Amino acid sequence: MIKVGLLGLGAIADMHRQAIHASSDFELVAGFTRNRPKLEALAKEWQFRSYTSVASLLDDGDIDAVIVLTPSSNHHEHASMALKAGKHVLVEKPVALGADQVHQLERLANKLQRVCMPGHCSVYRPVLQRAKAIIRSGRLGIPYFGSSALAMPIPDEQLYGWRSKIAYGGGGALIDSGTHRLYQLIHLMGAPCQVFAWTHNWKQVMEGEDVALLSLRFESGALGSVFQSWVSRDSTIPEIRVLGTEGSLWISDALYLDGEKIVPQLPRQDSFNRMLQQFADCILKGTLPIATMQEAELTARTIQAAYDSTQTATAINLCDAGQGSG
Repeated sequence: MIKVGLLGLGAIADMHRQAIHASSDFELVAGFTRNRPKLEALAKEWQFRSYTSVASLLDDGDIDAVIVLTPSSNHHEHASMALKAGKHVLVEKPVALGADQVHQLERLANKLQRVCMPGHCSVYRPVLQRAKAIIRSGRLGIPYFGSSALAMPIPDEQLYGWRSKIAYGGGGALIDSGTHRLYQLIHLMGAPCQVFAWTHNWKQVMEGEDVALLSLRFESGALGSVFQSWVSRDSTIPEIRVLGTEGSLWISDALYLDGEKIVPQLPRQDSFNRMLQQFADCILKGTLPIATMQEAELTARTIQAAYDSTQTATAINLCDAGQGSG
């Protein structure tokens, strides 16, 4: 049994808690948040030991693994501390605020022989894995365009918290839920080679952007786009679309192949359950995760380049090591 602690008890913590309880390999034993009333309430409700600092939780030798759910600006620091304390680590998205920090975590985990896994829950959805299998099979021919999009405001309690400050979130909609859009597209289409981006804040009370649009060119030569909006809701936009020379697929309420519905979309909690089970398998069996730290690093590097593009009004080249104007 893997004894796990939650570093952070924000809105997403309950989905991780449910996933822990859905697995026979995990036991939730500890939790941390700086919010004392919330910590006391959830410790009683969820039946875990409460800790008022990250260090004190990590000092508990009874804990085998932690899930890092603190504000994005703390992910690198808290994941590093956990690895050095001998814990296996699952890090919510974005894994860190920069590609170099993601790479540092991967190297540290390898050195210490600990698992450090990105919390890229959407990759574990059956619709996405079937889509990847279809692309790999050649059924679509050569993929020449891929897009990922979502227009959905986030709840006020999330918007007016730490996400409203660039110092804590690293940006706005792009680096936050836009990370979900981008890592899925990278999982399907491969590494981006060039990015041009636009961002804007239309109405949300926050320092960062509430809408972002990325134009991409992949190493394969394929083109792509990522669109993330916190301004208004539009459920008619296909979440993911891939066009090939011999066919097409898209994901909305299900996975469609050339217009035929082939795999139903499951509730979001299912993706968390599958991700946590993969985390357990990585720890207990040495399984390699479907969502890798290399993909997390590519995602972070592309987002960095996208923000650079908004400042320079130029396309940023990612094909060579590092970033530069294209």
